[in-house]
Amino acid sequence: VGLSVYRFDINFRESTILGIVGAGGIGATLTTAMSRYDFDTAGAVLALIIAIVMALELFSGFVRRRVQ
Repeated sequence: VGLSVYRFDINFRESTILGIVGAGGIGATLTTAMSRYDFDTAGAVLALIIAIVMALELFSGFVRRRVQ
């Protein structure tokens, strides 16, 4: 269970990076907003990515503590 949550966390982070590079997904939205100079949307996307990563990190830590 702990490893599954950890992999989900890693997959979310990697999807963001891959999207910025050009593979689509979450990072593609960020790249599109930045290329159109729509910094309000880009800031909202960044804030959302950071919030989701922090929530997944907290959840992952909680699950790993409960499993041990």
